Amino acid sequence: MNDYIPEIIFNYLNGTATASQKEEFYSWINRDPENKKTYFEIKLVYDACKKEDRPLDIEESWQRLLQKKKKTPLYTMRRLLAVTASAAAITFFFSWGLFTMFHPEQEEQVVQFIGKDGLEVDQLILPDGTEISLGTQTTLTYQADYGKKERVVELDGEAFFNVEKVEGKPFKVKIRDSEIEVLGTQFNVNAYSWDSIYTTTLLEGKIKWMGASRTDPVFLTANQQFRYNRNLKTGNLSHVDARQYTKWVEGYYYFPGQDMETILHRLSNLYGVRFTVQSESLKKQKFTGTFYRGQSMKDILEIINISIPIKYEIKDLHVTIYEQKNN
Repeated sequence: MNDYIPEIIFNYLNGTATASQKEEFYSWINRDPENKKTYFEIKLVYDACKKEDRPLDIEESWQRLLQKKKKTPLYTMRRLLAVTASAAAITFFFSWGLFTMFHPEQEEQVVQFIGKDGLEVDQLILPDGTEISLGTQTTLTYQADYGKKERVVELDGEAFFNVEKVEGKPFKVKIRDSEIEVLGTQFNVNAYSWDSIYTTTLLEGKIKWMGASRTDPVFLTANQQFRYNRNLKTGNLSHVDARQYTKWVEGYYYFPGQDMETILHRLSNLYGVRFTVQSESLKKQKFTGTFYRGQSMKDILEIINISIPIKYEIKDLHVTIYEQKNN
């Protein structure tokens, strides 16, 4: 690793980087996804120090970060929930938007969880031990007698599932006109009701996806992703690194070589922002990168600008993006 990089990062952050330093910085940050993560972590420290009006020792912060990366493995879902389970039980009723609705015309009681603004991952554990993380603006619903006869949940939004295996009782996720069935596995579903594309990504195990308009089910194995277009009634099965698509649980949003239109579509769900792109060709340009949960929209657009030259205007909850022309 180049010892000169910490100084370049610091100069880039405080706006004093020379043209050659900027060029080296762009080359370094686009070389490896890990470099982007490192930059973001340094930036978090920089922003915190700037907010508190205290000096930042960039070299000390850099070395501390490197040591942290060597010693601290990323938590798995199960380890993370083991640590937070007690706190979760206490906070469910106060901060996670849990509420119960009674329908006089129905015999069953319905339990519903609603994800908040996405700045923190909302986590819950079902009666059978199944662990679920909810994305922003996500709603999960199930019957109060869940697990007695069947295990069925309804999803509107994004969620990561770590399903506990129960013999004879497959776990099912209903998403409008589609259904996913598993016995025991880890998978991610991105299916907001206002989206035309539903995406299911399998990390571990095996699942069966069935759409109302398809005669044959689609079976997914580990590191496969199925994208279904509700409007066209078509689907596409591909091989991916599933871990990258579940990192939002740990606070990262990964975009693997996706076009600008797809990226902005997801960001609109995460941030509640409406995007207008004033260039059809710009919509198709590819970007690979990782964002941190809680980053400002301005920071995200600046990172995109590192790879794709753009100009933008932010007004309230509307962002207009223009193609940056070379003079």
